[in-house]
Amino acid sequence: MDDNKKLKLFEVITAFMMGFLPKIIERFVRNSRADKYLINIVLLHILVLIFVVFTSYVISVFIR
Repeated sequence: MDDNKKLKLFEVITAFMMGFLPKIIERFVRNSRADKYLINIVLLHILVLIFVVFTSYVISVFIR
């Protein structure tokens, strides 16, 4: 694969993740109780951050 195709693949995966993850977060937050609302949001943001960093690392290793 040439660099242009790799970049396109990376962009597509990133765009998919950015579109898909907020839906999951929304569902989790809706199901949570009001008193646990803030804690859930913080935990989910941390999880999403870890997930995005991990997947981008895996993709960068895969591209090399």
